[in-house]
Amino acid sequence: MTRPFISRAVPFAFGALAALAAGGAAAAPARSYNGQWTVQFSSESGGVCGSDSSYTVSIQDGSVSYVRGPGDPAAQVSGQVFQNGTLALNVQRSIATGMAMGRLKGQTGAGQWQVASLGCSGTWRARRRS
Repeated sequence: MTRPFISRAVPFAFGALAALAAGGAAAAPARSYNGQWTVQFSSESGGVCGSDSSYTVSIQDGSVSYVRGPGDPAAQVSGQVFQNGTLALNVQRSIATGMAMGRLKGQTGAGQWQVASLGCSGTWRARRRS
């Protein structure tokens, strides 16, 4: 399966995005989002970024990490979910880096992603697995 936005790109600054997301969010960990989530990425522009794909991530006390399954590519995932559900995510694979921003609410979530250096972007949807 082709993996969008994490297959090619140049790294970008993540700190400013996380700081923006934190505005208005409480400092307490987002424990209500703990568990595994399936995240479906859909590409809307930039053919070089690939087609739609799905990833599993784990959220633990507001920290987000990638759950690599059989056949999935190696990737570095760092991110934060704030108490209000705001999600800020940085994903890197090889030299590729992308960002995703959005919101989780209850058992679902949605937002947008981009690889600015390649002009690629799209949307993502999430669903809690556990």
